[in-house]
Amino acid sequence: MIRRLGLAASLAICTVGAGRAVYADCAVFDQLEMLHVMQTRLARNPDTVLFQTDINQLQALSSTINSREVLEAIKGFNAPHIEVDFLRFIQNTRLLLQRASPEDPQTVRPHFDSETRQNLWRVGTHLNNTGCNAPQFSHGAPNTGEPPHDETDDGSDMQEVVETIRRIADKVLRPQTLLLFVLLGTSAPLAVTLFRRRQRAQRRRAKRHSVSYATQYMAGKHRNDGVLIDINCFGSKLRRGAENPLSQGENVQIEICDKWIGGTAMWSNAHYSGIKFHKPIPVADVESVCASKAPLKTKNGAPKDAVSH
Repeated sequence: MIRRLGLAASLAICTVGAGRAVYADCAVFDQLEMLHVMQTRLARNPDTVLFQTDINQLQALSSTINSREVLEAIKGFNAPHIEVDFLRFIQNTRLLLQRASPEDPQTVRPHFDSETRQNLWRVGTHLNNTGCNAPQFSHGAPNTGEPPHDETDDGSDMQEVVETIRRIADKVLRPQTLLLFVLLGTSAPLAVTLFRRRQRAQRRRAKRHSVSYATQYMAGKHRNDGVLIDINCFGSKLRRGAENPLSQGENVQIEICDKWIGGTAMWSNAHYSGIKFHKPIPVADVESVCASKAPLKTKNGAPKDAVSH
């Protein structure tokens, strides 16, 4: 009997100790979980209303995540290649943000190849085994291992449903509500038509066109030669000489259709910069750039086979 009590006490101490260790790491797993949820959504279909929000949140979270903290958090988990999977996951997150344009969901599609999707799946499996339950991820509460207590029973649930249906029925049967339904029914086809027309216009403005448009740009007071590689109404990819770098966040003016268009460098590497226009340009200007047959300039030092962003 004494031996059994000692064994039970030992198991209880081990369980409490493990629970505290997991609880201490739940803040790190919370960040990883949010990164995983947003990237899984982008991998499934980036072209949603949440795209810009996901990219902005990924940028904010990625700037605070620390590889050393992640390695400390996963220490003790007996899973094959877990360290490699999480480090690759963090690296993939940063590569995604380098590639992504907040105005164009299509820029992230090439990122999610088969290898990246396999890494997402493996990281998701590891996160499910962390021991941090949903309340912990949301509020940092300790994991008790017990399901949440429900203070209601089937009878009270049914009563609430019946009361809700009754209130809805009272409102629907009012003359004002019936008149509203009639107006909505007659205006719905027009609303659908306008909505579809607006969608087509937005897709037309956001569609990215591959071009080769010789131009000039100014950063500060210096005017330099450059080439627009692609363009839509919201931004463009600028090829420039390595001797004229642009810093991320730097304001720039680009000559397009004899007009100077203001923008901001969202990313840059040795030869290329992604420019977001301060104001969308007209579709007609985009079409003029696409129709332009201006010869490609290479005297700015950017070779034709330079590595793209």
